[in-house]
Amino acid sequence: MDYIPLLADLPIVIAAACLGALWITPTRTIWIWAALAYAMVDGAVTIAAPNPLHWHWNWLGKAASSALAVLIIRICRLERTETGMVLPRLGTNRCATFYGLATVVIAVVVNYVTRDHRVPTSGTLAYEATMPGLSEELAFRGLLIALFLRAYENREAAFIAAAAASVAIFGVGHGLAFDGSFHFAWIPAAYAAVLGALFIGMRRATGSILPGIVAHNLSNVLGDVANAM
Repeated sequence: MDYIPLLADLPIVIAAACLGALWITPTRTIWIWAALAYAMVDGAVTIAAPNPLHWHWNWLGKAASSALAVLIIRICRLERTETGMVLPRLGTNRCATFYGLATVVIAVVVNYVTRDHRVPTSGTLAYEATMPGLSEELAFRGLLIALFLRAYENREAAFIAAAAASVAIFGVGHGLAFDGSFHFAWIPAAYAAVLGALFIGMRRATGSILPGIVAHNLSNVLGDVANAM
């Protein structure tokens, strides 16, 4: 699920952005193109990162993705509130808990139903408990949404467009894999899209990507545990 092929991602990225743009005419189209470019470059950086130690998981790719996001945030001078890199708003604990529990329950149920009894290694659990949530929430629920929001004056419509693009890219990215040829699996894509929508809801309700990072990593870890049962 860590492979997001660059060329295969291009049509869905463009389609999602165009569908989002149809919701309301953007007043600053440059930010739509910036979001497109960022999504493509992030995918390329993630899969092209070296793996000199031949680790099973893409630690360096996820770290590179996070570093790229921070760099783009600095270059575009995005505020921390725009990217969700702030503490959750006061009074949003219940919303965060609701969305967090929903993601965990879905992850456990789906992984249990489709389980192959593979026991995760300590390295797998360490990776799942840190890198996916950190890099993917920063990219998909942080920076990507911030870039879309800057393209529109109507922030409600803008957030819906940004959410649609984020969920589409996140879902398709997790359904695609490359091992000499491209493959697409609907179950991982649909699974990731549903979780992505819940992470979007958490980001919207709390104004922060921090609860999403915690819920994302927890869902991955407990999903691996359920898969091993």
